[in-house]
Amino acid sequence: MLFCEIFLVSDEKYPASASQKIQIPAIRITRDRRYENKYTENLYLTQLDHNMQKQGETDQRLAKDIERLKLLAHPTGTLEFRDRTATKAFTQAIRDLDMRYDLTISKITTLKRILEQQKIL
Repeated sequence: MLFCEIFLVSDEKYPASASQKIQIPAIRITRDRRYENKYTENLYLTQLDHNMQKQGETDQRLAKDIERLKLLAHPTGTLEFRDRTATKAFTQAIRDLDMRYDLTISKITTLKRILEQQKIL
């Protein structure tokens, strides 16, 4: 078990003894987990999966947000994989149920094509 010892500062009135050590277990593991790449990738992946279109947010703004999260969640993924993931996330995040249904049954694989199709319709 990893731990960090903190010694209490002593003064003349109250000297610090060995029994006054405070052990903080797992502080190092917590720090490493917080700033580790895999942890941040999982954090962005969770944000990508649970992203929902906010009231008044345009589809273009939602697509930009999903593009940003896509790159942060899968920095080493292939372009095709990232595009499929972003398209799926966009389809799940959209508020308009009719548009969500149309996107679900279509074979569109990139956000760029989705936004182009919306401009035509």
